[in-house]
Amino acid sequence: MTNITNAQNIEEKCPGKLPTVQFSGLCARSASIPDISKRIVFMALFCLILFAGVARAQVMGVTKPFDFANSQSGSNSLQLGPIGEAVVTGNGIEYHGGPVMQGPHNVYFIWYGNFSGNSALSILPDLINGFGGSRYFNTNTTYGDTTGDIANTVALANQIFDNYSQGTALNNTNLPNILLTPFNNGKLPVDPNGIYFILTSPDVTETSSPTDGFCKTFCGFHTFATLTNGAISTDIKVAFIGDPATQCPARPGQPSCSAQSLSPNGNEGADAMASVIAHELNETVTDPKLNAWFHIDGTGEVGDLCNTNSFATTFGPTFISLNGAHANVVLSGRQYLLQSNWLNSGGGSCAMGFNSQTPSGLTFVPVTPCRVADTRNAAGAFGGPSLVGNATREFDIPASACSIPATAQAYSVNATVVPHGFLGFLTAFPCGQNLPLASTLNATDGRVKAAAAIVPAGTNGGLCFFSTNDTDLVLDINGYFVPNSSPTALAFFPVTPCRVVDTRLAAGALGGPSIAGNAARTFPVLSGPCNLPATAKAYSMNFTAVPQGPLGFLTTWPADQQQPLVSTLNANLGGVTANSAIVPAAANGDISVFVSNPSDVVIDVNGYFAAPGAGGLSLFALTPCRVLDTRTSPVHPPTATPFDVSVALSGCGAPTTAQSFVLNATVVPPAPFGFLTLWPAGTTQPLVSTLNAIDGAITSNMAIVPTVNGAISAFGSHPVQLILDISGYFAP
Repeated sequence: MTNITNAQNIEEKCPGKLPTVQFSGLCARSASIPDISKRIVFMALFCLILFAGVARAQVMGVTKPFDFANSQSGSNSLQLGPIGEAVVTGNGIEYHGGPVMQGPHNVYFIWYGNFSGNSALSILPDLINGFGGSRYFNTNTTYGDTTGDIANTVALANQIFDNYSQGTALNNTNLPNILLTPFNNGKLPVDPNGIYFILTSPDVTETSSPTDGFCKTFCGFHTFATLTNGAISTDIKVAFIGDPATQCPARPGQPSCSAQSLSPNGNEGADAMASVIAHELNETVTDPKLNAWFHIDGTGEVGDLCNTNSFATTFGPTFISLNGAHANVVLSGRQYLLQSNWLNSGGGSCAMGFNSQTPSGLTFVPVTPCRVADTRNAAGAFGGPSLVGNATREFDIPASACSIPATAQAYSVNATVVPHGFLGFLTAFPCGQNLPLASTLNATDGRVKAAAAIVPAGTNGGLCFFSTNDTDLVLDINGYFVPNSSPTALAFFPVTPCRVVDTRLAAGALGGPSIAGNAARTFPVLSGPCNLPATAKAYSMNFTAVPQGPLGFLTTWPADQQQPLVSTLNANLGGVTANSAIVPAAANGDISVFVSNPSDVVIDVNGYFAAPGAGGLSLFALTPCRVLDTRTSPVHPPTATPFDVSVALSGCGAPTTAQSFVLNATVVPPAPFGFLTLWPAGTTQPLVSTLNAIDGAITSNMAIVPTVNGAISAFGSHPVQLILDISGYFAP
């Protein structure tokens, strides 16, 4: 149960820094023995009242209304003590023999009251959809029962609306009817894997006595009951979450269910509900029948155990969200401030996330750029047919003609789409894993587009590609990553983003003139201003083409080798176009660039690969994950003003020890957009660019961005929506 206490005005007390005081708002005090008993009494009443209510129900279209099992209607059958086996001591929490919800975990929302125009309708579904596979929900995988552990699976299964069918004053008598009606009219299934959340609008009250109820003694609770339909009985899990925006918002010295009046998504009530939902969801899956995991000293379940911590330790490290509120996690690209959960590992602690398997460090092996697949060719494993819209196709990279070993655990690739028309987005991800909420590129205008990506290897060494619409795909590779034990692989050395080449400048080895069409030019990279060492065997670069008309393609490769049959970028509409590439260096450090049509070329560098040594970093590959989506923020990034993004606190698995992030940046401009620049937060903005979208089209590019504090800075030359996905990080 989520409890209530006096609120602290954290914004006024210490702007920009959270005070180390008892946390105010959600879950501020631990659940005592009376609190736990209240859950039992409520459950018993819940069962009895529903039983009586259903006995009188006559529902059109339902042969026999659902009924609660008589065996659950008596208090003698309810117990919190050990059942089935003796108490098992865990890491500061104990197992009492009851079942957990192993998964899948299907969440159902019942929106009760008036939510018209309320942004909670998008904020809270985004929360649920962001939980599945997240490091945050992964804390629950440290719990299980005698048959298995909890899976990191959460999905929003359905949402329905109830327009005050029981009025605005809910209690133990009428609250159960909110559930019975959708069960009996078929709007909700009776799902044994379901968790049914009753979410009430700000004007709805819920009481069980004159002195007990929502915004009086609790902010939310969870319980369970058993439904019967003929001979079939099904346990269901239920939670109540109220909106405190009018009844108990965050106010100094007042009881509150809200942590802060200025909240990350600009909706105090919805943001407060988000943390209570997280609390009750975690407790439901680990203690669904109130007889599984809780602490025997009376401090309660997995959420309750983290109630008594100070604000900072309850929520973990926080960052300032885009609108100035405090936040500590990003889910579905949206920022939230959520309570931590008790981790049943490493002695036990309150945690905002858990990595069951820490990624292993990888080092890089460059290869001469090579074409892996081209679906425009004849049918085959690496040829046709084209990618089909709303479907996934697998390419097992080690089986291609590019001599990539089966030991490769991640790939540096360039994906080019040749759409058959509109293409919403393409996503590259490891085969064998679920399609992530991330994208690699977009081609909504149907143009040929390329995007670089570093992607972990999946099952059979496969990369999978999902496309929203029909498209051909051309896939090139320029290197792969292997375990650090490989004696010849290279470490990564980040550098402050630096401009190496700009052919728009005066004539020179790294300046003008432009590159003529159907011609190549060699650039002596080591002689540039970026202090790259002669030991560099490959460069992490960003190429920007400024064509003098349509540009079919640009290709780059090590200058002492033959031009390969690959491409780095395309600009067939003549717009300024950028794409990243890891480019192997020639023996003397030079690289070559070919353009099919006359074009200026700008080359920026953000790091290099060389033999392992002091300062060298390893890649830690991650399943692609959304770090930021400003489209879901109430405040857009300011025009012509840099803003910071706390990547390490995004919930995507990158630690604060990371020294560079592998990101995919996508801009959604409302109008022609000049350029986006990403660089290490806390340092001076460099004279480089990450991508351009002067035609106003949705545009993506990979960026390896150094960091000194777990955060990066972003600057847009014009107003723009920014989406950041991460696929890995470099760290010692």
